Amino acid sequence: MNLNKISSVEVSVEETYEGEQFQNIENKTLEKLARRVQIPGFRKGKAPVNLVRNYVNQSYLQEMLVDEIVDDVLRSVASELEAPVYKVHIKESNIEEQKAYIKMVIELLPQPRFDDIDFSKLSPYEEPKVTEEEIEDVVDHLLEDQSAIRSVEVEKPEDGYLAEIEWALLDEQGNPLKPRRTTIEIGKEEFLEGTDDLLKSMTVGEEKNMATPDGQSQIRIKLLDIKGKVKPELTDELAADLGFENVENLRKTAEEEIGRYKQDQYVDEWLNNVLDDIAEQLEIQLPPSMIEDEYEHRYEEFINMLENSGLNLESYASQVQKNPDEVLTEIRENVRNSLKRYFVLEFLKSALGIEADEAEVNEYLKTRQGINRQEASYNVELEKLIEVLKEKVSANKEV
Repeated sequence: MNLNKISSVEVSVEETYEGEQFQNIENKTLEKLARRVQIPGFRKGKAPVNLVRNYVNQSYLQEMLVDEIVDDVLRSVASELEAPVYKVHIKESNIEEQKAYIKMVIELLPQPRFDDIDFSKLSPYEEPKVTEEEIEDVVDHLLEDQSAIRSVEVEKPEDGYLAEIEWALLDEQGNPLKPRRTTIEIGKEEFLEGTDDLLKSMTVGEEKNMATPDGQSQIRIKLLDIKGKVKPELTDELAADLGFENVENLRKTAEEEIGRYKQDQYVDEWLNNVLDDIAEQLEIQLPPSMIEDEYEHRYEEFINMLENSGLNLESYASQVQKNPDEVLTEIRENVRNSLKRYFVLEFLKSALGIEADEAEVNEYLKTRQGINRQEASYNVELEKLIEVLKEKVSANKEV
């Protein structure tokens, strides 16, 4: 048997079966077939082996023989492999009279060592802080939603203001025809092209003429009023109307909501960085077919998403200012990184003995909707792992 290491997760094996070795493997294959096939005149599994050889399709017999050879090779090299088998790829097989040759590549799962992780080199978890400015922004948005449209005391309208106008087409003598009223928001060009710029130069009560975009007619516009959104004053009464006890409770609730959002954002980024760093420390290398299978799945999802949006790979690549090969390379790299993170995450859970018990899952489901027990179990274990990693990184930093 010829065994060669291709990489830490790939081994090439070549083996030739002949003479007694071939006869043994063929007999074992025929015995298995004899237990499966029903030959007229014999009870199932009771037909003679030689009769089975002549009864079954020869191509099927060869397929079974190759499968048996693969199993035999795997048993033979098991003690020499450094990790569990992930997948076997048959590169070449040849069955002749009383002789067989096989060449295959065995993909292995990585086998990292927990003790090789240097937690002192990992990024510590830093609790996100909520600033006064962030709280004010949330409060401001709440007040914005309660704003009323009122006349405002400004000299001229600017972007965001509402301009109430009266307008009329002028006849050939320059006299206004039937006047009409409308309200437009400055900055959105909701009326005729050029109207916003004209109104920005006008004061309330002022009239000005302008040409229509086609240049065929004149319009007279009078600015009647300038209106804007007027935010109410934040009082305990308004806070109560919004569902809070008072202003202090409103601000505290805003701070808590912001904190939860920032923590959710930060913990995802922090965990990904930690998993990436651990994968790099442990020099994690994944089986090529694992990456390729997931890439094919992601690629199909991506193309379907583009088609549903009326795009294709080329048009999307143009939008993001890349060529199609760069887009696909980015997808493949994302696949590689996400698989490494998942592998390291599962490795850590196993190494640290992290499991979700039934009571924890039940409690988690009480506070979540739209997820099943499997998802709940995974989330519970993830939360427990994050807490352990925080402690380990912090403890090693202090040392």
